[in-house]
Amino acid sequence: MGWEDPKPVLDLWCGTKSALKAWTDDGHPLISVDNDPAHDPTICGDILEVTAEQLNALAPYGFEFAWASVDCSIYSLMNLHSGHWAKEGEWAIPQTTEARNHNLRVKHTIALLEAIDCPYWILENPRAMLRKQKFMTRHHRVTVSYCKYGDNRMKPTDLWGKIPYFFEPLMCENGNPDHRPAPRGSHS
Repeated sequence: MGWEDPKPVLDLWCGTKSALKAWTDDGHPLISVDNDPAHDPTICGDILEVTAEQLNALAPYGFEFAWASVDCSIYSLMNLHSGHWAKEGEWAIPQTTEARNHNLRVKHTIALLEAIDCPYWILENPRAMLRKQKFMTRHHRVTVSYCKYGDNRMKPTDLWGKIPYFFEPLMCENGNPDHRPAPRGSHS
């Protein structure tokens, strides 16, 4: 690959690799990281063991864009009464080893995103407890509704990072016909 070819895009915590499909459809090679071999990532392993040097070596001319979809299970509103978090003012303080480990993984993911050669990056997580972590306050955040981008769910989602200046975050409201109603007892 030469400098004139499309630069690769990076997908951390890639899962099914759907987040960057528009980029790969446009000809950008995909470099992916996940701990599940079923997703056939470029690098298969624990995110804590991945280095910026490894990633930069896979993209000698830099990345066009990077995306990280960190595991939302611990940060989910469905886990509010799980004992993972204690409220301290406006912050959620991790109380379990699992919550502390998730915070370590998010911090390492952000360190990777900041260290790679890439003009723009986004870390996403549904609007919930990740926004209540003090370490996230140093990063620019916008909130979007997935239904405004073609999904059938509202799914309010926080985006942090070096977000492209031309990106317009779109939000929806409960009851709007752009998305299906949330099941009774949940708040989408």
